[in-house]
Amino acid sequence: GEHRREWLGLRLLDRYAPGLAPRPLAADLAADPPTVTMSRLPGEPLGRHPLTYAELTAVADAMDRLHSAVPVDETTRLDPSHGHPNRGLAGLRALLDAHPGTPDEPVVAAAVGAARRWLASTEAAGAAAVDGVPAVFGREDHNLPNFLRDGDRIALVDFEDSGRSD
Repeated sequence: GEHRREWLGLRLLDRYAPGLAPRPLAADLAADPPTVTMSRLPGEPLGRHPLTYAELTAVADAMDRLHSAVPVDETTRLDPSHGHPNRGLAGLRALLDAHPGTPDEPVVAAAVGAARRWLASTEAAGAAAVDGVPAVFGREDHNLPNFLRDGDRIALVDFEDSGRSD
């Protein structure tokens, strides 16, 4: 679903925060492999050196713009982002449920047991309890080279993990 999340993210930001991300130009989401074509953005990727205060401030401004751009009523209809806590914990539960708990591998059995205990804890419940928090559009990929600096402005690329976030 990466291509669908990328295309949807680009279209949402083109509508609600033009200039923050590449403009979506064309897509063939049913092709094999699928294609997404977008505009090229000016700027240099961050992450080649420690961020300056100005760069850090520009990143924070870009993230604030991202998280406040898409209206809440539209955001709540989106699928959870790839990194959404509920999605991650559900996958971990499924993985552990499928594990037979091999007693002949004590280190693995201990790790599986610890993970199961944590999933049953209030800490895990709190990690997934984001339903009371306002939904925002999030990209869930904070790799610094995906933040492009052009003067005082930051643009964002790489939305294949995007969706509803907190």
